[in-house]
Amino acid sequence: MNRILRLSEKTAALSKWLSAGCLLVLVVIVIVDVLLRNLGILSLSGVSEAANYLQIGLVYLGLAFAYQDGSFIRMDLLLDRFRGRAERVRSIVIKALSIATVCLMLWFSLKTTLNSYEHSIVSIGVLRVELFIPQAVLCAGLLLFIVQMVLDLVIEICGPRAAPAPVPAVSSS
Repeated sequence: MNRILRLSEKTAALSKWLSAGCLLVLVVIVIVDVLLRNLGILSLSGVSEAANYLQIGLVYLGLAFAYQDGSFIRMDLLLDRFRGRAERVRSIVIKALSIATVCLMLWFSLKTTLNSYEHSIVSIGVLRVELFIPQAVLCAGLLLFIVQMVLDLVIEICGPRAAPAPVPAVSSS
């Protein structure tokens, strides 16, 4: 179980650092472009387009960290109604359905990415980026997210459970 917990932490850390890297590059290119433009030196073409791609990376590569951190919106009003075994069953079912949903998203995203790659589809913007590149980043983020959710489900299923109440000893006297 400790190995699974460590893998979950490493997956979340990788997700966090990849997302943070996208944010850092995004901030740097925007600041450099604004400075160069305001100094009258030049305007970097394609910054807006690159910023959009970096935002996609920031969001999708950060999903696994956000999940592990508990940063997603929860419906506590509904979730608080479950207790004990019902809570555990609800949690496992919801996690399994969530994994299935994101796997479906990944499947169609991979199909789109492969189609873009096979047909050499490029963006219509200034940068003329091969679209499979940002689409592959999106797929990588979804894959990290799935790994994190599967690890969480395994922890939920195999993790510590409340010990059953001890059966009182029957005296024979």
